[in-house]
Amino acid sequence: MGGAGTLTAGLVFGGHPPSPLVNLAEEYDGSSWTDGGTLNTGRHGSGSSGIQTSALCMGGGPGVKADAESYDGSSWTAETDMNQTRIYGAGAGATADASLAIGGTGSAPPTTSTANVESWNGSSWTEGPNLNSARNGLAGTGTQTAAITFGGSITPGPGRTVNTEVWDGTSWTETSNMATARNLNDGAAGTTVAAVAFAGSTPPVSALTEEFNEAVTVRTVDTT
Repeated sequence: MGGAGTLTAGLVFGGHPPSPLVNLAEEYDGSSWTDGGTLNTGRHGSGSSGIQTSALCMGGGPGVKADAESYDGSSWTAETDMNQTRIYGAGAGATADASLAIGGTGSAPPTTSTANVESWNGSSWTEGPNLNSARNGLAGTGTQTAAITFGGSITPGPGRTVNTEVWDGTSWTETSNMATARNLNDGAAGTTVAAVAFAGSTPPVSALTEEFNEAVTVRTVDTT
């Protein structure tokens, strides 16, 4: 599924049961789930960003999609297609109108991971600096100008990765790696200085949780 929001105002949408693909959304208020608006196109493996009343669903499958949909708290609206088709990519952004689409699988089988990153401003997509490491099945969190992405797979290639990168609004920088390589498929929350990665596939399926804290440099100041 894709997901957005906070602990007391959450949103999940889409997904991949045996059949058919899910176009449903559900909202969480901290204690219970309520049906939300349905996606225009059922899908799985989409990137996601935003909050319960301003969320974005990006790409996904079956196949590899470029279309995006935004949610206003009651209904989904089809938006301009991304420049790059992608499935199993990550997303980041505080709202639907200020989001990033990050990495993923950029082609139908035989699959190839992409390093492509695009930003959405509510009306158009702009290609930004690419990731240092192309991958799919990664997770992302943060905002359009301060994001972090980690994990995933390099396809074709060595498979699952521990790679972590931070975005400062200008460029991607590699930082401390995860402890366990795995596909996270959107299993992330937090900010660039306080993030959490959870669940995924190592394989087999994983119950692991890892926390990321930005390294802090302590300075000794002479006040005499």
